[in-house]
Amino acid sequence: MEENLLKDYLAEIKALQVADYERALENDFKTKKDWYNFIIKREIDEIANAIISLSSRYNIPLERVANDFDSSMIMRVGKIIQNNTKTRK
Repeated sequence: MEENLLKDYLAEIKALQVADYERALENDFKTKKDWYNFIIKREIDEIANAIISLSSRYNIPLERVANDFDSSMIMRVGKIIQNNTKTRK
């Protein structure tokens, strides 16, 4: 990946991490586990959708982008993909 493209990608990952962290704080979550348990049950996960979009735009495997965000994101994007697959059937 070209250096400027890599910098842009990493900046977008960082911005999404900050946004996710701020949302957790705004909703009074004190631990990452509590936030994850809350967000995984929600119908819409804007940050996980943004990760999926980021993967597509930068042509990077989704699993890699999710891992670059954090280890819990794999389950979050997996839920979205699973729900989208069920909806299409």
